[in-house]
Amino acid sequence: MKDESAFQSFDIVDLARTQNSQINLVLFTKEEYQQQRIVLARKLSNMFKTTCYVTINKPYHKILDEFRRYNIDGDRFFFLDASPREDERQSSAQAVTIGSPSDVTSIGIELGRLLREERFDACLVDSIDTLGLYHDWNVVLRFLHSIVSKFRIGDTLLFLLTSQGDPGLSKEIFMLVDGILEL
Repeated sequence: MKDESAFQSFDIVDLARTQNSQINLVLFTKEEYQQQRIVLARKLSNMFKTTCYVTINKPYHKILDEFRRYNIDGDRFFFLDASPREDERQSSAQAVTIGSPSDVTSIGIELGRLLREERFDACLVDSIDTLGLYHDWNVVLRFLHSIVSKFRIGDTLLFLLTSQGDPGLSKEIFMLVDGILEL
C-alpha cells in the first residue's frame, strides 16, 4: 500500500457529519481502490464501536487478514458476506454469509434485520460496481433504493463505495444519497 499521508488531511467521516450526510456515496478511482478502502475502514474502526462491512468482492476472512496487516481493529466490524464462493463458509459471531452477490433480496433482508437489531453504528457497502457484474443496473438501483430507505428510518451512517465510472449510473445514484464524497 502506498503512503497514506495524502489521505490524512481528508477526513471522510467528519466530512459526512459536517454536511449532515447520512447516506454517502464514496467515489474512488480504480487505481486507488485498495488504498482508499483500507483508509476508510481504519477511520470507521477508530470512530465507531461497530461498523457493518457488506462485502461483495472478497470473503470476510480475507478482509480480516488485510485488516491485521494494516493494524485495523477487525473486532470493530461485523460482516455481511455476499462474496462469490466455492466453499460452504458458514456464518459466525462476526459474520453472516449470503449465498451469492446475485441474491440482492437476501442481502437487503439481512441488512434490514441487522439494522433493526441495532448491531452497528455505521455501514460500508463494498462495492456497488461489483453488483453491476451480477445484475442489470436497474436491479442495482432498486436494491440501493431499498437499503437507503431502511437506513433513513434511523440515524446510522451509510457509505456506498463505487468507482468514478458510468456517468449515467452515477447520476441515478446521486439522487439517492445525501452526500457525494470523492477520494
